[in-house]
Amino acid sequence: LIVALPVGWAADKSSKSRIIAAGGVLIPFAAAATAFAVSYGAEHEDERQLCFNIFLAAMCAWGIVEAISNGPAQALFADSVPTGERSGAYTVLFALYLLSSTLGPLVCIFMFTLHGNRWHLRDLRNIFLAGMGFELISMFFMFSYRDSAAHHKSDDPPQAESAVVVETAGGDAGPGGGGGGTGEGGDSGSDGHGGGGGGGS
Repeated sequence: LIVALPVGWAADKSSKSRIIAAGGVLIPFAAAATAFAVSYGAEHEDERQLCFNIFLAAMCAWGIVEAISNGPAQALFADSVPTGERSGAYTVLFALYLLSSTLGPLVCIFMFTLHGNRWHLRDLRNIFLAGMGFELISMFFMFSYRDSAAHHKSDDPPQAESAVVVETAGGDAGPGGGGGGTGEGGDSGSDGHGGGGGGGS
């Protein structure tokens, strides 16, 4: 939340793809710090405070990556989809989100089962390391964004402007006429006393 506004401002002022790529560069450092904290801390009890501090710094780095993936990356994704095709693109995006949200817990369940459902630090370390491996895959996707793929408003097909046609019978409206004709021929009048929307007398 703290970095979301600065990241969004920087993406608007410069290049969204560069900001996204910067998030991709940050992923291996965040993954390495997380892996070191959980691995070294699990083996060295006297260094757990240091490892906890490194773990907190790694979580802050992951927060920056999350702000980039939920900000400039989403914005550039939306701009890169042509008008009229966004519903399909976002359906695929949401399906992938549900898939990953399902596979992640399933991998955790599988690994906890492998380790006898123990919550010891060494067992949790292995689960963290598996998660870091999956995070490294997302790094390559963050390097694939291009600003040139964005569709500008001028690229979209022009939309037909709505026009209101006012038909008047008997020529121009009188001085008091607003939307109807004078005399006979109004939209709703039948005796010549002001048909339509309130014609002049």
